[in-house]
Amino acid sequence: MKKRNLFTALFCFCFFCSTLPAYAATITGQAVSTDIVAYINDFPIPSYNVNGKTAIVAEDLAQYGFSVSYSNTERLLSIEYPQPNGRKITANYTPPKNTKPIGSFVSHVYATNIVTTVAGETVPSYNIGGRTLIFMDALKAYGDVIWNAQTRTSKFYVVPNWHISMPQNDTADTTALISDFTITYKQNASGTFDITGKNKQYLSSVVLSGGTEPIVFSFSIYMDVMDQTEELMKLLDQMYNTNRGEWVKDEVDFSNAHMKISINGEPVTITHVNGSGGNGHTDYIFTLNKTIKNIKDIQSVTISCQ
Repeated sequence: MKKRNLFTALFCFCFFCSTLPAYAATITGQAVSTDIVAYINDFPIPSYNVNGKTAIVAEDLAQYGFSVSYSNTERLLSIEYPQPNGRKITANYTPPKNTKPIGSFVSHVYATNIVTTVAGETVPSYNIGGRTLIFMDALKAYGDVIWNAQTRTSKFYVVPNWHISMPQNDTADTTALISDFTITYKQNASGTFDITGKNKQYLSSVVLSGGTEPIVFSFSIYMDVMDQTEELMKLLDQMYNTNRGEWVKDEVDFSNAHMKISINGEPVTITHVNGSGGNGHTDYIFTLNKTIKNIKDIQSVTISCQ
């Protein structure tokens, strides 16, 4: 009988130990009641006041167009916003009337060993009731977070990626031999861009794009003008960091010496040049060390290759 009681006691002890958390969670703050209402693209979302800042549950973002994925192996919670319009919105949250005095205790907030990233960047995160809290400001990687003291609201708006495409002029003269080009973009009163330049008619599929990622300038040179652009292409081919997926070199000094770019009158450097092609054309893709989320913030761009 004594052996049986001892076995039972040992079993209960082992079972109890197996149910303990992997680590002792540390209280890092507290969530308190607030009259602030948080919004994601004009849809209200549950929120907390944590240490004086507006916080939301990361997992809730899956209902607001975001992609939220978790890897238990890596202990990693990843938050992305698929461009251009995100995922289907299923949120139906209606903010309840606040019946507690503002600042009343709601819950303790705990440290977490889960790493949370937004757009690939690690952001502060916490545990509340087994869910992950992040601050509204963490979403700035995908847009703007606007605080309005009068309406007591914190609103996040996605800023979609933007593109400026240059129309192709099929009637322009492309008979001369060229070794350089210049393209200038100027925003007009209607918010679109007037595009001028030298030898730009030799380039096809010219696109300037940006948003949440660094700005990219890309274009193609087609077979029908390759003889006329032979010297230009020799210059461009020396700028590659990668060529059709194969790594060529690290340095971009040559690229920045021969490709001068300015945005709103300020010089911008190139960080990477990729090349590809096929079907009678060669593509050049220049990544810049500049990120501009909103196209309205661009007044002018000048690109000169020589």
